[in-house]
Amino acid sequence: DLVSLSKYGVDPDDIAEFRSAGYGNLSTNDFIELSKYGVDPDDVAELRSAGLTNLSVGELVDISKYGVDADDIKDLASAGYVNLSVDDLVQIGKYGVDVDDLADLSKLGYSDMDVGELVELSKYGVDIDEISELAEMGYDDLTVDELVEISKYGTDVDDLAELRDMGYTNMSVNDMIMIGRYGVDVDDVRTLKNAGYVFTVDEMIQLSRYGVDGDEIAQLARVGYKDLSIDELVDMAKYGVDADDITKLSDRGIKNLSVSQIIDLTKYDVDPDIVAELEKLGHRNVKPDYLIKMAKYGIDADYLSDLHDAGVEASLDEIIELGKHNVDPDFIRKMKKGNN
Repeated sequence: DLVSLSKYGVDPDDIAEFRSAGYGNLSTNDFIELSKYGVDPDDVAELRSAGLTNLSVGELVDISKYGVDADDIKDLASAGYVNLSVDDLVQIGKYGVDVDDLADLSKLGYSDMDVGELVELSKYGVDIDEISELAEMGYDDLTVDELVEISKYGTDVDDLAELRDMGYTNMSVNDMIMIGRYGVDVDDVRTLKNAGYVFTVDEMIQLSRYGVDGDEIAQLARVGYKDLSIDELVDMAKYGVDADDITKLSDRGIKNLSVSQIIDLTKYDVDPDIVAELEKLGHRNVKPDYLIKMAKYGIDADYLSDLHDAGVEASLDEIIELGKHNVDPDFIRKMKKGNN
C-alpha cells in the first residue's frame, strides 16, 4: 500500500486532512483515485461552501475529472441553477458549458433552460453570436431543439444572411436545417442566379442533395440549355453529365440536344472528338442517336481515325456495323492492298 500511495503521489498530509473532513474510511484505492484526478482536501471544503456536502469519492473524482469547480457551481446558482445534482454538474463540465454564456443567453430570451438544454447547446456548438445573428434576421423565438438542429447539421448563419440578401427571406427552420444538412453552397446559388436561374429553397436543397454543380449549369445555359427543370438538372447530375463535353459538341454543331440524349451521351461516354473524325470521313451534322450507337459499340475517335487512315469510305450505318463486329482497320487496309 505504501508503494502504491507513493507511486501515485498521495500526500500523507492530504490523507490526514481528508480524514478530518469526514472521509475516515477511505481505502488505498480511494486515495489513489483522488490523487490521480487532482482532488485535494481544499476542494472538498470549497465544494461544501458551494452547497455540495456528503460527496462520495466517485462524485469528487467525477467533478474534478470534468473540470467543474466551486466557482462554477456558485456562478450557476447565481444564474438560477441551484441544487444541481452531481450528474448535472458532470454533464455541464463534460460538454464545456460556459457559465459566462448564461447571462448572454438570458438577454436573448433563453433564461429558463434546464441543464439538459444547456448541455445540448454546448454539445452541438451552438454559438451565442449565431443565436444573436438569427435573432437579428427575425428568428428570435427559436426553441433550443431548433437551435441545436441548425448547428448540428452545420448550417452557417452567415450563409443564411447572404441567402436573405439574395431574396430568400421566408426560410422556415426546416429550410435552414436542410440547407446545412445537404450543404447548399451560397456561391453556387449566386452563380445560378446570375445565369438566370431562380430557385425556391426546396429546389436549392434538392440540387445540392444530388450534387448539382452551379458552374456547370451556368455553362450549359451559355450554350443554349437555359430552360432545364429541376428534375432534368438532377437527372443530369446523377449521370455525371460533363458540361465541357456538351460545350465541345455544341461548338462542333451538335446542338439542341434533349436531356435524355445528353444523359445517353454521358452514359455511353461519347467522346466529343468523335465529331471531328466523322467529318474527316465525310459525315457532318451527325444526329446524336448515331453518336450514341457508336459509343455503345465502342467506336471512339481513335477507331474512326484508323478507319480514315485505312481509306475507308462508309455510311454511318456501315461504320456502326464495322465497330459492332470489331472489324480491325488494319484488316481493312490489308484487304484493300490485296485487292490492288
